[in-house]
Amino acid sequence: MFKKESKTLGYVLIIALAYIFLTALIMFNYEPQTFDSFFEALYWSTSALTTVGYGDIYPVSNVGRFISMVSSLFGIAVIALPAGIVTAGFVEAFNEDRKAQEKAAKKLKKAKKLKKKSRAKNLAVGILGVPEEELEANLKKAAASGDPDLLGDDDLDEDDGEDEEEEDEDD
Repeated sequence: MFKKESKTLGYVLIIALAYIFLTALIMFNYEPQTFDSFFEALYWSTSALTTVGYGDIYPVSNVGRFISMVSSLFGIAVIALPAGIVTAGFVEAFNEDRKAQEKAAKKLKKAKKLKKKSRAKNLAVGILGVPEEELEANLKKAAASGDPDLLGDDDLDEDDGEDEEEEDEDD
């Protein structure tokens, strides 16, 4: 389902990892008294980006605090972006499924109408003894007149073209 979104999600992950690494590198060099090792700066950067911020390690300078604030705001965006991408994927899959169900329902309705028409034709030809050619001619006349009493509610001549056009659009 998420084949289309996987590339975008991969880019978001790369951006997040690059930002974590870059922020850790900046903080490690700018505040060496706060971060004893690069791993501590990486740990702080990850917790700040994901907006967890445990508080066990934190910047003490004004510039460091500013970087921490920007990192937290960027973290909110990095967390929200994949959520939106995944939600859009679900909505798209839902819409595709709904269209497929609607198309299947139309085909089923058309098949039922054809079956009903076929039964009526077989009844007229078989039991009543109406010649098939005469029956076809009468049906064409009824369709041409547009009289609803002659056509009935289930006549197919009115919507045959619509279903074919919709199928062409879907393909």
